[in-house]
Amino acid sequence: LSKTLFEYLISMEEAILHAAVDRPRGYASSPLASYIRCLSSIVQLAEDGWFKAQFHRHFTKFHQLLDSLNDLGHEMDVSKAELIRFLYVTAVDCPETLDLLTDELSGIRESLLGYYIIIRPHKSHIIYNRQHLPFLYNLLLLCCRHSASFTVFLMHHRNTTWAVDNFICSSIRYPETLAVLLQIIDEALGLSEYPEAVSDFRRRVIRVLLESKAITNCPDNVVALFRRVADDVLGNAEELHGVLESSLLECLFVGLAQSHPTCSGNG
Repeated sequence: LSKTLFEYLISMEEAILHAAVDRPRGYASSPLASYIRCLSSIVQLAEDGWFKAQFHRHFTKFHQLLDSLNDLGHEMDVSKAELIRFLYVTAVDCPETLDLLTDELSGIRESLLGYYIIIRPHKSHIIYNRQHLPFLYNLLLLCCRHSASFTVFLMHHRNTTWAVDNFICSSIRYPETLAVLLQIIDEALGLSEYPEAVSDFRRRVIRVLLESKAITNCPDNVVALFRRVADDVLGNAEELHGVLESSLLECLFVGLAQSHPTCSGNG
């Protein structure tokens, strides 16, 4: 029964899916979100590789659907969030899916890294982002572990440094996303076969640390990130001078003092 249902659902005509895209959406669910959620649930519960193989046959359709949702740029778009979750579910323990998601020619890498994210201080936005963004960044982490080429692409993409600034250096509201981002950064910095790309990425991460406007609000995050690039900073006179002129030094002191209370105080 589940195979029959899944084959019927995943074979849905593109015109029907794109008609659903045009319907108004918000944080509340939508017919399109429910449709994609059903696909995810079936794949997640099934151990048979047949289900993921069916997805591979229809991959282009879902890639185009992601592009359409990205183009609309709706805030708190549950349909798009459920689509990313579906891609993640199909990618777990499936190199064939990851081959599709990391392909250099199809444009899917641009679609994933160009995922439209809105950060606002409102409770509804925070709830939405905390619930859904970990699936996006866990999907990117899987892609990085699968493909060095994808990792290089991610290192050069502007949205990667944007994420470092907004989820690590400027906010403590997204611990789940922070944890995955640090793993992605580790994958990137460990890419020894592309030393120039890694060096350039380190410099841009350091620049974010030096220029972030809200860095003093999240010292623990900053300490975790700085430890990954500290050698480059301490070994470069220009970067070290930048640290001394920025808020980074104070932030590091606060973060280390919070981690080791005996390091601060009068005694």
